[in-house]
This record gives sequence, C-alpha cells and structure tokens, in this order.
Amino acid sequence: MCLKYTYMRPDSLASSLPSIQKLRMLLVLVFIAVCLLPATIFTIRQFEEARVILSDEALILSKLITREVGGATELNLSNARLEELAQDVLQKKTTLQLTTPAGSQLIAIEHALEAPNVSFTQSITAPQGNLGTITLTRSINDRLPIMIAVLVGALTVVTLGLYLLNTRVFRGWLRAERAESISRKRFADIATVSSDWFWELDSQLKLSLTTLTKVAALSADNTLGKRLWDIPAIVPEDNWLTLKDDLSEQADFIFIYSIKDNAQTLWHELRGTPRYSDDGQFEGYRGAGRDITKERRSASEIAQLQEVVIHAMASLAETRDNETGNHIIRTKKYVRLLAEHLRHHPRFESLLTDDYIDQLYKSAPLHDIGKVGIKDEILCKPGKLTPEEFEIMKTHTTVGYDAIVRAEEALGVEIPFLQHAKDIALYHQEKWDGSGYPEGLAGDAIPFSARLMALADVYDALISERVYKRAFSHEEAIKLIKEGIGTHFDPDVGATFLVVHDQFQKIAKEFADE
Repeated sequence: MCLKYTYMRPDSLASSLPSIQKLRMLLVLVFIAVCLLPATIFTIRQFEEARVILSDEALILSKLITREVGGATELNLSNARLEELAQDVLQKKTTLQLTTPAGSQLIAIEHALEAPNVSFTQSITAPQGNLGTITLTRSINDRLPIMIAVLVGALTVVTLGLYLLNTRVFRGWLRAERAESISRKRFADIATVSSDWFWELDSQLKLSLTTLTKVAALSADNTLGKRLWDIPAIVPEDNWLTLKDDLSEQADFIFIYSIKDNAQTLWHELRGTPRYSDDGQFEGYRGAGRDITKERRSASEIAQLQEVVIHAMASLAETRDNETGNHIIRTKKYVRLLAEHLRHHPRFESLLTDDYIDQLYKSAPLHDIGKVGIKDEILCKPGKLTPEEFEIMKTHTTVGYDAIVRAEEALGVEIPFLQHAKDIALYHQEKWDGSGYPEGLAGDAIPFSARLMALADVYDALISERVYKRAFSHEEAIKLIKEGIGTHFDPDVGATFLVVHDQFQKIAKEFADE
C-alpha cells in the first residue's frame, strides 16, 4: 500500500511536532530495551549460574572439612590434606583461599584467571563454632564468546532498526496524515533459570550417587548402578562415542543430553572430573549437573526475536509498495524449499548446510528493503514505468545494500546472515544470462542466495495481483518460469522448481493475501 500524504500548514505542523517527538522518543527507547534486555538478562545469568556452582562447591568443601576436623575448635588439618579435599571438590582452575576466623591465611591455591571472574565466600561452621572462611574464585572466560555473540546480535538488530526508523519511518510521520495508524511490535523478555545437583561415577563408570530428584526417570532408584549409556531415558546431544572416549582417557568432560519428562523435553549438562584414591588409583568421577532447558529455549527465543525484528523492518518497505506482508513470508518459504531440495545436488551439497539454509531463511525478508528509498509516485504508479522511472526503480537494489552495509559498519563486525542479506538485496534482480541489474552478472558469478531469491520473487509476483496486472494462474507461472530457465534462472534452480512447484502452490494458498 502507498502512504497518502496531505499538505499541512506550518502552524499545524508545528503544533503536531511535540507529540510526534514524544512518540518517537518512546518508540526508540522501547525498541532498544526490547532488543537489548533479553541479551542483557542472558549475560547476567551466566554470572549467576557460575556463582551458584561455586556456592555448592564451597558448601560441600566446608562440610568435608568439618567432618575431618571432628570436635576440634580450630582447623588442625595439614595443608596437604586441605589441598587434597579441595582437589576432590573443585573444578580445575579454581582459586581457593582458606582463612582462620582471625583472618590469617591457612592455605591458598592460586591460578592465573582470565577476566571476567566470579567469587563466593562460605564460612566453615561446626557445632563448636566458626572454624574459618572459604573463598572460591573462578573465571567464566569460556562463556565469553557466547555472551559476546548474543550481545553483537542484539546490537546488529538495534543499529539496523534505528537507522531505518530515523531515516525513513520517523521522517515520513511528519508528512503523513495524523490519522495514519502506527504498526506495533510485541516482544517477550527472556529469562533463564537453572537448578543444580551433584553426582558420582564409580571406577566401573556406574552411577554411585545422584542428588537429582525432580526427574523421575533419573532418580536414584532408576539410575544407581547403571552407566549413563545404559539409562534409556538419556538421549545425548552428539553421540555416546565422544563421552566414552573422554571417560576412557580419565579426562574432564562436559556432557549434554535431553530427556522426556511429562511430555516435555528437558536439557541437562553434566560437568565431571576424575577422582583418585590416596595411592593414585582411579576411583571414578565426581561432578555437577545443570538443568539448561530454559537456557536452550532462551537462545532459541533470541533468534526468534531477531527474526521478528528483521521481518518488521522488511515490512516497512512492503507498506510503501503494492505488496503485502505475506509476500515476505511466502518468498522466504520458497527460498527455504528450494534450498532444502538442492542440498543433495552435487553442485551445492557442500554449501547448503543446515546453518547456511537457516541464514538464507532469516535474510530473505530484506530482499526489497531498498524500496524505502524509492519515491511513491514511482513505487506506487498504477501503470507502466517510463524508461527514466525504471532506472530509478532499479536503484532499490543498491539502496538496500548500502543500508545494510552502513548498519554493519557501525557495529564494526561482520554478521553471517547479513552477508546473505547484502547479496540478496543487491543481486536478486540479476539474470543467469547477464541481462539483469545492477551489475549485469551472469552464471555462477551471481551469489547463490540471490539466484534462489530471483526465482522465488518472480513466482510470487506472477501469481499476485497488482494495480497494473492481473494475477497469473499457477500453471501460467510455471510456463513462464520454464521459459526463463537458462536465461533468467539458474538451470538447476529452475529444474528444482519444476519438481516442487506443487509445494510452491501450497505455500501460496496457505499464506494468500487477505
């Protein structure tokens, strides 16, 4: 649809500015908060979870020390014994400081820790009084990459969104009728909560201790005396071979698995370290477990949140055209359908991984984002464009590309799915024989993502009604696309369309314009 503008007298326009400015500020703040809050919560949660693990380790260590001391009123254990107890309980690279009630240091186990760090202090309390204080410190630097990735993803969405809002949407509001409706977007905050438990394996790698009680299938009655791979309810994320190799090497390990509980899938993470007897004999493993179900769901929801924002940004371009929001949904589903069927083709099998296809699906909605830079009298013209007007229309490819590039440069990093978005925005009007625009690329010189979008976009344009044309039937669209194979379209992409065209029609009907 085209926005209809009305003339506003200067005094009328001036009187409307305060309310528009307030609304603009409010929307900017809400947009930034909705984009950044989930990522911020996710990052803070990493520190909280590490601190919970340290608190449990400190509690266990204090109880072990209390048991060793017996009825003594002070810590009478040797440094060697204290270090041995600490090594049994603590994960590697954990700094320990043990002090008396008076503050003097009894033992210190130091490690070079990379920031950021998390610390926890626990008093050693016995019936006879306070025996001292344990302070544990551990680096969570291993979690830093995922925290950075989540924050960078959120900043990417914020930067691109604010650029489009400030340069296109807000500027248009000042000229639009005051009765023009404003699109609203709703997002949900994401929070992660995890619960922890402890477990032990004996020298035969059979479960000898578990404090997990929340999941019936993994309770002590159902798991003690069994190896992990002998518990039918456990489904490893990767495979059992990796875990077995780690256990056979008596090395520290991290094992992630899923389990069904009351019709829902739970995800758990086990972190284990080997334990040895006084004479150096391997006695099994000891470790902690975490319920990471909500953490997994949070990562998925953040990806969904980014997809919603991308879809909203793409819709800004569609609202100024004669196309509908369903055009975005249909074309990205066409692209995924083609990619899924081409992934076993010898030309593309090494390229079309699950991650690549997912990035194509996410970036496809931005193919016509450049239309926000085309004047309404051209973009919404009901008849055929003049040669001069068509030259201006063709610039929507470079306008869209430049907008994405500027957003990416503002972040200072390259985001994989934005690379696909740039290729699709710039090259989706190129043709296999080199007669397309803006650069006249031909054959494999055209990025593969743009070749998929070219066919998807043409099919949807053919079957959709426009003010300047009727909607073609599915059969007519097939005929026209077939004629364009080898000239307009990649031959293999076109051949795949002819195989799956009935699924194209199904998508078109399911997401038809209202």
